[in-house]
Amino acid sequence: KILFLVSLAALFLAGRAARAQEPEKIRNTMAVGAAYLGGQVRYFFNPKWAGELRYLTGTIATGAGSTTSHVLGLRGYRVFKMKGPYRPYLGAEAALINSSGSEAGVFYKSAGFAGGGFGGLEYRFADRFSATVDIGPYIFRVKEKDAKVTSTSLDFIANAAINFYLF
Repeated sequence: KILFLVSLAALFLAGRAARAQEPEKIRNTMAVGAAYLGGQVRYFFNPKWAGELRYLTGTIATGAGSTTSHVLGLRGYRVFKMKGPYRPYLGAEAALINSSGSEAGVFYKSAGFAGGGFGGLEYRFADRFSATVDIGPYIFRVKEKDAKVTSTSLDFIANAAINFYLF
């Protein structure tokens, strides 16, 4: 986690020395990206609107057991005009969640969904490369499959990614 954030900071600083192409010359419409714990594909329908499909996975271990989660999400973006190499955006996301694990020798599976809004900033540090960060409130609703216990929570989620524009 820390290594990923340090990498983003290094790319940000490197981009300040090698300025990105002028915003009006950039016309890329599709990007692939690497996010913390996953990846994404983004498509710009026009200069103001974009959609993104993303997949994230991860495992957390404790002394009592571990949990593995898989998240498949769809994001919609409202993108604003670039100010130099910076491009602010707002958006919404809906995601499916599946997790499984064991705690104190008891195996469990759960499934549910997440949804939320976010605001962020894309930093274009080269013609085809950018870094993005965003944060926003998300609602999570997950149901354990055997016990049929449902849990709902509200959390603020931060995302960071590095993107490569294909065309």
